Amino acid sequence: MTVLLLLALALAFILADYLVQLRQARAFVPATTAVRQPLFSTLEELLPRGLFAAPGQLWSALLPSGEIRLGVSRLILTALQNIETVSMPRMGQRVKKGEPILTLHLGQRSLTLRAPMAGTVTAVNANLAADPQGLYRDADRAWACAVQPDNLSESIKSMRIGEEALLWLRAEAARLRDFFALSAPQPALALQDGGLPAAGALQTLDDAAWSKFSEEFLDRTTLN
Repeated sequence: MTVLLLLALALAFILADYLVQLRQARAFVPATTAVRQPLFSTLEELLPRGLFAAPGQLWSALLPSGEIRLGVSRLILTALQNIETVSMPRMGQRVKKGEPILTLHLGQRSLTLRAPMAGTVTAVNANLAADPQGLYRDADRAWACAVQPDNLSESIKSMRIGEEALLWLRAEAARLRDFFALSAPQPALALQDGGLPAAGALQTLDDAAWSKFSEEFLDRTTLN
């Protein structure tokens, strides 16, 4: 009798566990349909080998054709989440150095990134229109547009690669930490353990600080 009672209790526990797992499985949203934002936690992750740091918080890649691909700096992407849309230039559009070339839309707010060189837009990444989170992927998929610069040698001189780029990123990360220390409502929550921005840190800023961030980090046309 005791054995039967124990078996009945064991079966009851198994059944209860099965029902809980079934309920969880029904409530589960597949990863492919959820917005998942990978984060970067080290300077080396912010600028993979072969990429340049470009003015205006962009990264760039030189193509064999002499065109330059542009993407959004991962230093800035670490501090954002829920990018809703990305506005990109038109094919064949002429851009001047310092003119708006990309805009990230986040609810009622936006961030505008400026062209680091003058030239002609030769390609746009249409995939970002359907999936703005593609900005967080590898460089082969996260690029936003390509530009044929008017003066390739001058454009390259305005960028940094390798150790020089990492040194610049380290200084920019420190500058961003100081910015959050003065502007974020809860500075300690705006940073990861490694000192890089936490996901969504920029979206905690008030309107005045948001505008100041754009002026201090996105409107520059040189790396200094």
